[in-house]
Amino acid sequence: MPHNRQNHPNDVDESSSCVEKFNSDVQFFNDKLPALLHKLNTKHSDAVFTYINSYEIDSDDQTNTGTNPLPPLLSFSHG
Repeated sequence: MPHNRQNHPNDVDESSSCVEKFNSDVQFFNDKLPALLHKLNTKHSDAVFTYINSYEIDSDDQTNTGTNPLPPLLSFSHG
């Protein structure tokens, strides 16, 4: 994410222009989260847990300066 490139300039991988140490952590989290949300939605039928993969949304936008952060990954509603 552009925010990470700005705040960790010494850790930017020149070949990808990314801070790969964060990318691997985020990808691990993103890979596991949908199954967890499915369990939560099944267990708590009166709530809705939503997953938005901002990693994929933001990964192609190299013009984003990181000054306008994306919304949170999770949203919760209670009906």
